[in-house]
Amino acid sequence: MRDGIGSWWTVAPGTLRFSMAQYRAKLQFVPLEASFQNLVWRAVQAGWDEEEASTAIAMLADHHILAMEYNRRTDASVKRARRRK
Repeated sequence: MRDGIGSWWTVAPGTLRFSMAQYRAKLQFVPLEASFQNLVWRAVQAGWDEEEASTAIAMLADHHILAMEYNRRTDASVKRARRRK
């Protein structure tokens, strides 16, 4: 059963109890979901399989997260090196 807000969160019948933290976590993705679905749709229109497109997008997101972490570490190293001078 879909919850009416988005397609990625399914709710089993009779289990509509969730915490405020879960609710806030759900809502933070709502603005991005339409863009994500549009991106997948455009990939499918370009000849990609939906699963293939979703996997590629997930991999891009993973690489972006790793890049942010490496950039954070590099910035911290540069700051430490500057303080040592």
